[in-house]
Amino acid sequence: METVLKINNLTKTFGGRKVLDDISLEAYSGEVFGFLGPNGAGKTTTIKILTGLLATDKGDVQISGFDVRRQFEKAMANIGAIVENPELYGYMNGLQNLRQFRRLRKGITEERISQAIKFVGLENRIKDKVKKYSLGMKQRLGVAQAILHKPKLLVLDEPTNGLDPAGIKELRDILKKLAHEEGTAVFVSSHLLSEMEMMCDRVGIISQGRLVDVKPIKELMEQAAGGGVVYRFTVSPVEQALKIIESMGIPKEHILESNEQYFDLQAGSQETITKINARLAAEGVGLLSVSPQEKRLEDIYMEITGGGGNQIA
Repeated sequence: METVLKINNLTKTFGGRKVLDDISLEAYSGEVFGFLGPNGAGKTTTIKILTGLLATDKGDVQISGFDVRRQFEKAMANIGAIVENPELYGYMNGLQNLRQFRRLRKGITEERISQAIKFVGLENRIKDKVKKYSLGMKQRLGVAQAILHKPKLLVLDEPTNGLDPAGIKELRDILKKLAHEEGTAVFVSSHLLSEMEMMCDRVGIISQGRLVDVKPIKELMEQAAGGGVVYRFTVSPVEQALKIIESMGIPKEHILESNEQYFDLQAGSQETITKINARLAAEGVGLLSVSPQEKRLEDIYMEITGGGGNQIA
């Protein structure tokens, strides 16, 4: 795999506050790389630096081997980006917007514009005025604009913000296709953990300006599966059930969550669950359901960051 994006020891300070602290990572062709962290973690600052919108105090960024500071034009020729929101002309239609953006780049043909429109699925609405577009359609048009010049790297800052579930899925499918079928390196920042899990091949986790970990999604989910399966017991009354669980010698720390309807128990084996079910039934507790709860990326994020707290504005 080609290393398309290389970030080395990136550090940035605002007003004496270190917003980025020695960030280093790489993104490769043909992958969707997720940059995951809470609001204020430093994601947008990183993106503004790698797109040339903000200078770094220390470190460097290379895009397709070109240094953003020393070889700016060559580096920018290999990147497409949407930072925060796509900037579009509402009074123009979609096609007119793309033709307007074409003036900023050399060598973009009408055929290439048609290819980008088809890629994002806007053929039927491309001649409608952009002010009539939904937010999801605007995002798709923004992606079409960003890939007109066939960049090796596509950078998106919180692209699913404000989208409904259908819009999120449409955008997710486009980005995965762009990476896996077109070979583009897609770098996506988000605080939406579930989206990272469904969209990305690898994830870099940032917390309070520091890169905590970089792992393939598959490894993170394998990590999530460790430590015993969590089962949700929907019972009545819950208080009586919890007393019975305690009397069976099961440690209190294995009760991960409880309320008036259910409790979550981390159990080491199916045999333990069978014994609990039998005991609850014998004691007259109403057992409505028992179901395994898959540990999600959110749990791993909280474990890795120690809670994910952030004090950076």
